Amino acid sequence: MINVIENSNACVCNYDLVSSNGTLIEKAKLTKWEAYMKNYAFGLNHVDKRYEFVSCVVDTPESSVKLILPDLV
Repeated sequence: MINVIENSNACVCNYDLVSSNGTLIEKAKLTKWEAYMKNYAFGLNHVDKRYEFVSCVVDTPESSVKLILPDLV
């Protein structure tokens, strides 16, 4: 079972979806776990696609999710 809290706090990285001959199909932002599971499913279904890691952006406090609460008067 997927630990949703742990996956939601995971670093989102850039991946390229490529076919077996190396052509780029699309770009995606996935966590490491999501890319692993999609690649696993592609393998089980004998699909000639693969998510390949490109880069990962380090989270900064400015780019993280913030909870905004209304002012209680």
